Amino acid sequence: MTDGAPTILAPTEECLGGRLVSLDALRGLVVLAMIFVNNVPAGPAVPPTLRHSVWNGVTFADTIFPAFVFIMGVSMAYSFGKTAGQPRRRVALRFLSRVVLLFALGVLANVLFARAVGIETVRIPGVLQRLALASLLAAPFTRSRTRWVLVAAGGFLAAHTAILLFVAPPGVVAGVTSTTVWPGSTIAAWLDRLLLGPGYGNGLDPENFLGALSSAGGALLGVATGRTLIRHCQQRRGLLPLLAGGAVAFALGLAFTPVLPLNKRLWTATFVLAVSGAVAVLLAVMYYVIDRREHTRPASLAVPAGRNAIALFLGSELLDALLIWLRLPDGTRLYQGSAEWLQSALGRLPGAVAFAAAHVAVWYAVAWALHVRRIYVRL
Repeated sequence: MTDGAPTILAPTEECLGGRLVSLDALRGLVVLAMIFVNNVPAGPAVPPTLRHSVWNGVTFADTIFPAFVFIMGVSMAYSFGKTAGQPRRRVALRFLSRVVLLFALGVLANVLFARAVGIETVRIPGVLQRLALASLLAAPFTRSRTRWVLVAAGGFLAAHTAILLFVAPPGVVAGVTSTTVWPGSTIAAWLDRLLLGPGYGNGLDPENFLGALSSAGGALLGVATGRTLIRHCQQRRGLLPLLAGGAVAFALGLAFTPVLPLNKRLWTATFVLAVSGAVAVLLAVMYYVIDRREHTRPASLAVPAGRNAIALFLGSELLDALLIWLRLPDGTRLYQGSAEWLQSALGRLPGAVAFAAAHVAVWYAVAWALHVRRIYVRL
């Protein structure tokens, strides 16, 4: 992690010793936003920005997951940095066990949701599964020099793009520029059917396996960001490379949209670059205000959620499955009935927002209680 110059990480222990309040706060805001968006009831009254795009284009809801992947990459830079000097075999085994556990918990959540809904086909991909695969692909590069981390990120994004645009097995449409392309006819959907069986789904899973490639690219952009923060942690101008890098990534993402549209369902490279660049700039600003200038009080409100982000997300998924499984006396699912009651009492949009906000409030209270007791669930 020295990038060729012996003074780059001279203050390594000090730079890696504490936690970044800004990173915890940003992670907390993102996971709370994820819980909110996941629980906004569907309907025409809900603004499009709180719903995922049908195909090309990006909404606020679309940006949350790739932001979390990017933040995971930043955290990987710090966590792997702290393992310097430890036996690589032990570090690798510990990391692989985390990957397996993440993937297994994601599948378990899908199984419980399928049982709650009453369907036989269980989704294998999912949010936690995508995090596990992206981190697995990114991990071998976390101890490389920053320039090679960026090269690896570009390689993953380029490979994903080439497959999307130029690979067309029988019955599959190459290219994603057309708004008339049926998602189920893309190479991403074809690969899922190849791996999981021809009867898997009739469309495109939002966490399809091909998207793990571009997600790994986003995670490595986060790793490079984390490495930059470590490298310049005691330098006044250290944030300039991060601000410039984020701006360049954002600009590149937008510049290539005529060739490769911003598409969350496919996790196109332009989508990853644009979101990762924006989050990098946001993190740089938060880092300067919170960690450099030590204005930590407002940010500390989001830290409890950031310290237990994965636990909160998984808990919210399991609670949703339970609320869907439980039924009111008239047979209506408790989840649906609660949402409809709030919407009838407050109005369609205010009720939808109140329902999602109630979920956020519940899990923020859980996060706060765990934080006060210094209980942090680490996978």
